[in-house]
Amino acid sequence: MIPSFTLFAYGTLVFPEIWRRVTGDTEARRSESATLDGFARLRVRDALFPGIVAQKPAPPVSGVVYFDLDEDLLTRLDAYEDSFYERVTVEAILDDSGEPVSCQTYIVPAYLRAKVLTDEPWTSEEFEALHLEDFSRRLRAGFPGNG
Repeated sequence: MIPSFTLFAYGTLVFPEIWRRVTGDTEARRSESATLDGFARLRVRDALFPGIVAQKPAPPVSGVVYFDLDEDLLTRLDAYEDSFYERVTVEAILDDSGEPVSCQTYIVPAYLRAKVLTDEPWTSEEFEALHLEDFSRRLRAGFPGNG
């Protein structure tokens, strides 16, 4: 049996066009909106994308859980994400059912917080309104080297 993974995405990968471009995933993958507690979503220095870092208290981080990922997909995602991220297992809460789900996500380790992150919150609404089109265009030309 091929192992399957679940991923909580909270930044650029919540946008279907970015997800498809990065993963090459053309099938209708099962996904659900979810939240993650105990982390702050902040802007990465000199970048258009966020990172999350463990922090309590913090408002829940909204995102999308993608189900049934395989090793090849995780390899593509690892290549997309910057090297300062660590992929760890967390427990997200599915919005529709309130059920917890164990999944992987990319975090900024606490020891890198000051170096990598600003104190500015990152929102998907602002990214979509101001940067999604340009980010997507740059991504079509090849990975921008960060996620």
